[in-house]
Amino acid sequence: MKKYLNFLGKTYIISLITPFFKNRKKEITKNPKLYFIDTGLRNYIVEDFRKLNERPDTSFLLENIIFTNLRKKDYKPHYWRTKTKKEIDFIIPQEKIALEVKNNMEKCKENPSTKRFKEDYPEYNILFLYLKGFNKNTFLKNIKRFPLFVI
Repeated sequence: MKKYLNFLGKTYIISLITPFFKNRKKEITKNPKLYFIDTGLRNYIVEDFRKLNERPDTSFLLENIIFTNLRKKDYKPHYWRTKTKKEIDFIIPQEKIALEVKNNMEKCKENPSTKRFKEDYPEYNILFLYLKGFNKNTFLKNIKRFPLFVI
């Protein structure tokens, strides 16, 4: 399997991101996360070209879009996950930013994952990126929310 993933990475079909961690006992340290460089190819493989709002994999596609844009800007993102399944979508260590990607602005609020991450990494800012919804209050109770198009 590693041989195939390596081949797909070298041919720019996929990209793997590694976990971000400090505490080996509580955080995931090995399992990379896979993103497609070309989401059109991914859609072809899963045979689904429906609109985003009609798809069961919308969250993954939105993450993939953000990943692609981060890489275009020369960031090398990581992800964060604990052994108890708390997760942050993207960590950008050079900017001290953690990004959570959500389909809807209403889901952009503190949750067990963001709370735990902030406890363990208080020096990081947590930003939420969302697709649907708009509110002039992008900063609400220390929660920073931005529409996806800003990235």
